Amino acid sequence: MKLGFASVLASLAALSVTAQDQTPPPCQTSWVRKEIRNMTPNEWAIFNGVQNSMHRDGWYDWYSQIHNTLAGLIHSNSLFFPFHRQFILDFESTMKRYDPKAFLPYWNSMVDFQRPDKSPVLSSQFLGSNGVAGSQCVKDGLPQNWNRKYPRSGCMQRKYNGPGGNSINPLYSPEAISYFMQISSTYKDLRNNIENSIHGAVHLGISADMATMNAPNDPVFWLHHANIDRIWSNWQSSDLTKRQYMYDGTNAYGQPVYLTDTLPNYPNVKVNQVMAVGRGSMCYSYDDKPAQGSLSRRDLAQTVSSLVTLPQNILDKFFPAVTNGTYNEFLDETVTNLLPTTVPNVMQANGVYSLNLTDVTKPLLKALGSDKPAGGKDCDCNSKVQMPKPAPLTTAWLKMNKISPCKAGKVHKLASDFTDELNRSDYISKFVLRY
Repeated sequence: MKLGFASVLASLAALSVTAQDQTPPPCQTSWVRKEIRNMTPNEWAIFNGVQNSMHRDGWYDWYSQIHNTLAGLIHSNSLFFPFHRQFILDFESTMKRYDPKAFLPYWNSMVDFQRPDKSPVLSSQFLGSNGVAGSQCVKDGLPQNWNRKYPRSGCMQRKYNGPGGNSINPLYSPEAISYFMQISSTYKDLRNNIENSIHGAVHLGISADMATMNAPNDPVFWLHHANIDRIWSNWQSSDLTKRQYMYDGTNAYGQPVYLTDTLPNYPNVKVNQVMAVGRGSMCYSYDDKPAQGSLSRRDLAQTVSSLVTLPQNILDKFFPAVTNGTYNEFLDETVTNLLPTTVPNVMQANGVYSLNLTDVTKPLLKALGSDKPAGGKDCDCNSKVQMPKPAPLTTAWLKMNKISPCKAGKVHKLASDFTDELNRSDYISKFVLRY
């Protein structure tokens, strides 16, 4: 028994040393992934040109085939985050072969959650809009008149999932995603909460190609997954010591996962090599700034004020980071990614925001250009507009992704109950008032 116990301890120690020794070194140079609305005209022109060249040369078909082939291994299990982090980096690396200045932007769909189909991102200005009636072919924006060869020849298609196929059902709000990030204490929890909420909702919202495992045929896929990766990165940054290499749960076969596992399709890449943004080959970062035209400084001030004036029971239940005195990266979707550096004593040396809202609310609002509380006399908001609840994932989507209806149902109920509580508390979200 003693020998066996000692052997186990030695094995665990060896695993620990191995994981530590294999921590990738910091990147010497890196690039920034911007929210698509924060791109300069020149950056967008480069991105647009590169995507059309890649599509012409068959790269979209190539990546679509890889994703479809590996579908059962990379969804509804712990490989979801690390595989897609490597996958979109691979895509981005291919982009840079065409133009070294190119980078993969992300689409923060949460700020468009009320009416995503009204977002400029889904318009002729950027990624194109809905497919035309009948053929479902996209005729405007970046992918206008694109024809794919995989899995069969035809045009790239979209068919929005809202009433009549002309609109997109509500997605998950910034507040809801912040809530999920705060209550997810383990990697397994976060993966379940994000994959079964905003991830699936955007795929189903766009539908057609995006509702299949051939989704990489649509450029929205890449910007959407960059946003999913950003959410994971922000959650990791909320406690780098504990979360940067936190990896638990099971794989597609129900077996425990390890940092030393190899990623499907990438025989030379282990999970631990993609866990830390800014290390090894993960030489990128996210801008985490408000999308142009999405929120004003005054809007943000009112968002902060609205949060801190919620009833204590709501704060305790849905925003534990507020009530325990910290306000970290997992609140980036609503506030901290927009905080100006002029606010004193809120930025730690590692770049993570940490503050007690009770102490900094007034100076924060002042720094943002408004010390008026939400709902004040000069508030131009419509207090009667409530936050819509997200649509549930469809049965077909759950079956395709091998997602437990029970697990997906619990995630949706959490978001629905959360939204109901905020609406009953007269919380005013500036994101819901954008249109």
